[in-house]
Order: sequence, then C-alpha cells, then structure tokens
Amino acid sequence: MLYFPEGPLDLAKDIVEILQKSCPAENMLRMRKSHSDASVADLLPMVQCPTLIVHARNDSIHPLSQARKLAAGIASSELLVLDSANHGPMPKSPDWNAFLEATLSFLNGNMDHFRKPNTQ
Repeated sequence: MLYFPEGPLDLAKDIVEILQKSCPAENMLRMRKSHSDASVADLLPMVQCPTLIVHARNDSIHPLSQARKLAAGIASSELLVLDSANHGPMPKSPDWNAFLEATLSFLNGNMDHFRKPNTQ
C-alpha cells in the first residue's frame, strides 16, 4: 500500500496481483535495488525532446524533490505535480482526470496547462 495509499483499493490490489504473477519476488527486489542505486543525473542535459514529468506531491516512494531535480536537469521538461500520495495516477482516483488532461495537452503541444501556479 506504500505505492497506492489512496487507492482505489480494488485497482491497487489488481496491480499487485498482476505484478506478483508476472515477475518472481526476487527479480522484483533485484530491479528495485538496481533502480535505487542507479543515477542518470549526468545524462539529463542530453535530453533534447519535450519531456513531461508527472509526480505525486505526497509520494512515499520518491519525494517530490527528486522530480524537481529531474525537471531542473532537462531543459525542455514540464513538471506536473498531482495532489496525491499514490506513486502513479490511478483510474477512478481524484487526480486521474487532471493527469489525462495534462497528458493530452502535452502530447498536443499545448503547454498552457503547465503554466498554472498549482503545478509547480
């Protein structure tokens, strides 16, 4: 529940079940450790395409400060901060529509959505 403390609980359970069936636990732990130990900070300035970074304000897995560092390191990035504690946006959650709207705006090249004060 660290990843999806706000649920919806049924979807969080479904995701956990899919992950458990698709990958042995030891592989998941190995992947998690490799992700935790890796850094791409030196590569960020090389990213030259528009980049949308989506992060939850109260994510207990990765703090918002990490998303801000990521956004600061990519010149053409936009940071969307969702008012959530879930690690990722979930259908049926209050932030889902904001996530979809922002993603569609970004894909259509409309950056006005990201200029609002509540997104940073």
